[in-house]
Amino acid sequence: MIDLSGQYALVERSTEILDLMPPCDITELNGYTLYSRCRLEVSTEASKTIVLLGDAIDFQNPLRSNEEILALGINEKNIFEYFKFVGGNYVVIIIEVDSILIFHDAGGVFKVFYTTQGGRKVVASDPRIIRHFTKCSVDPQGFEFYSHSRFQQKHIRLGNRTKYDNVRQLLPNHALNLSRLTTSRFYPLREIARLSVTDAKQHVRGLMENAVEGFGSRYKLACSITAGFDSRVVLAATRKMTEDIRYYTWTRKDPPEKDIDVAVAKKIALDHNLRYEIFSSPHFITKEYEEALTRRFEILDLTVTTKMLHVYQKLKAQKIALLVGFVSEVCKNYYGAFNITGPLDLAKAAHMPLVPYVVEYVEESYKGLSSASQASGIDIRDLAHWEQDITNFAAQRSFYISAEVNCFSLFNCRGLLEIILGTERQLRDKYNHPFYRALIKELWNGLEQYPINPDRKTTAIRIAKRLRLYDPYKRWSTSRGQ
Repeated sequence: MIDLSGQYALVERSTEILDLMPPCDITELNGYTLYSRCRLEVSTEASKTIVLLGDAIDFQNPLRSNEEILALGINEKNIFEYFKFVGGNYVVIIIEVDSILIFHDAGGVFKVFYTTQGGRKVVASDPRIIRHFTKCSVDPQGFEFYSHSRFQQKHIRLGNRTKYDNVRQLLPNHALNLSRLTTSRFYPLREIARLSVTDAKQHVRGLMENAVEGFGSRYKLACSITAGFDSRVVLAATRKMTEDIRYYTWTRKDPPEKDIDVAVAKKIALDHNLRYEIFSSPHFITKEYEEALTRRFEILDLTVTTKMLHVYQKLKAQKIALLVGFVSEVCKNYYGAFNITGPLDLAKAAHMPLVPYVVEYVEESYKGLSSASQASGIDIRDLAHWEQDITNFAAQRSFYISAEVNCFSLFNCRGLLEIILGTERQLRDKYNHPFYRALIKELWNGLEQYPINPDRKTTAIRIAKRLRLYDPYKRWSTSRGQ
């Protein structure tokens, strides 16, 4: 039985009768069958067809529908440039006489996995779905990595790898040529603009307020509030629509009042008369619910993810979409001051074990990252973090949530991320983040005054950074860990 809720599968020469629950849309596309149970839009002109799976919001023209976005884009010579300011969670499939090209949203939230060998080509949103259509063999070279304590603790995939030797993941900023089973980078290929804080925050303000308007034109909205930078930016972007939006904090603490996120959020909500509620995580998940999820996903971490999904599932019937801050980490200097001069440094910066499986991958990916960094001026550390940790952690978790209840990040837009990455890197420190503070003030003056990440650890790190002690310590501790 295949449960495609919130997902899709594009299968070559599919003629079998499938046990689908619940029923899904079936679309025939040039020798392939597309099975989908998500938003679907198809536009055809002459011999060219464009398929859009999921939700796309044009951050510059927010009231355009999926249909209008496709209709206007079908004749664009540079489709990647056209989608640069299109946010949301989506997969685009472009079908022409002799080629099929696939790419997805900026963070890779709506997933693309594909087979690399074997008789049948299959593309799907999760390896679990692919296994219904073709045999997947576990990669023996990856055993050491997947059994390593680092993976067991964090459950983060390695780049485009999966545990199957014939299944790969399409990384953000890359496109899949399904006809040839090859991938190529389409972003970044040229130098990005360097911007002052004033110019950047004004550009981002307009895009984010547009995005809130666009998502609000399609769904009832619920906005996350925490004590962190990311959700504070998103909250600030909703200033003009607070009467139409519900606000919430998800917590695992019992009682919820022990959670600093809840304490800060309740204060903000009270001061600004926001409709606010707390979503508490259950202590236990039923076996039936866990089994239902594992039929849909190859879930990497059941401990947190299932409880999160169980909470958000309750909003599904209300047709509510969540506004979150996932993917913002692209612009938060997570690899800090770590000096990357070669492939192995990529693994060390990402705290990956230096086992052969990892070494082979970073040696393969380093050249492309280095070339893109040099061409664009985007720091290789930020680009590597985007295409390693963002897609395999923040975006992966966002995908799981989005398959249960619509969940959108105001940061998940390539053009918007580029604007922020165009500011000075020292202004994007994840602990202090002067740019995000300035952006919050620009969007909603006064919200930046409430505590941001007020826990002891973060405060200690901020002090160490002011004394210029943190970066040397981090480099030393990372080298010892290897």
